[in-house]
Amino acid sequence: MLTVYDELPHQARGEEQWRESWYLNFFDHAQDLYGIAWMGIRPNSGHGEVLFAVGQGPRFLTLHQDFEIPIPQDIGRERAAFGALAFTVDEPYRKWRVQFSEGSTTADLEWTAIAPVYNWEWQETARSWHYQHPGRVTGRISIGDLSFEIDGVGERDRAWGKRDNRYFDAVHWTTAQFADGLHFESMAVALGADRHLYGFAQADDQASLLTDLTVEPRYAYPGGPPASAEIVARDQLGRDFRVRQEILNVIPIASAIGGAETRMYFTFNRYECGGVSGMGMTDHWWSEFDSLKESYVCEGPNRGRLFALDEYG
Repeated sequence: MLTVYDELPHQARGEEQWRESWYLNFFDHAQDLYGIAWMGIRPNSGHGEVLFAVGQGPRFLTLHQDFEIPIPQDIGRERAAFGALAFTVDEPYRKWRVQFSEGSTTADLEWTAIAPVYNWEWQETARSWHYQHPGRVTGRISIGDLSFEIDGVGERDRAWGKRDNRYFDAVHWTTAQFADGLHFESMAVALGADRHLYGFAQADDQASLLTDLTVEPRYAYPGGPPASAEIVARDQLGRDFRVRQEILNVIPIASAIGGAETRMYFTFNRYECGGVSGMGMTDHWWSEFDSLKESYVCEGPNRGRLFALDEYG
């Protein structure tokens, strides 16, 4: 059960790799603009991680990445604001503010919820909590002489726990957001011979869990990021979704959060579903090369849970 307190920093446990993170991606369809603000803190190992990027079309306008920011082990509530990035909860599960300032690049963004929150419910498997939440993103970004008024969509993320990504063999997570209000999210997990299903869709103001999912990625090169993908899914309302993904840009994350044996990529993509265009991103990681597959077929049960705005304790 999620509570309003889960929006605040958590008490770190004893594991060296215990990590807490804040995350927001955003997409402005009218300006062909996309970006990410991502911050992780590891108080037991004394460092934090900050990533901020803004792209337009096939190129990045700015890319700031610092994964070795020194922090004290006893860092308190200020852990949500360090380095060049700050996340502020204005209203739990409803409104957040994200600010970035480094050199000639500044950003001041506001995220407002437009859908239920989706909790991955993987406390027993991945030994961490993790939830996603779609919303509207507005604000302003300045990059040198460039200035953008943002009016788009995006998804924020909160996670905390040991977060050992090497537990999974391979993961293909996608969020795609469309200007007509469709939000699609899926995650296919390979764990040995098992396939775990996560994700949901929101269309016509109705959110529903996915019941089955097939993901067919095509990689840019062996072991590289997915250059494209075909995604087919159905939800509990009987709605079918056929999503086509084509890459715009990629950030290699490599061993930043999971150790030397983990490979990880953030890709920013164009999407098409039912003749409607969208934008979004994929978070793809794998632990062993042999674990990568050309197809991931996942059937229920859906291992996550949707929480409406009035369900939080």
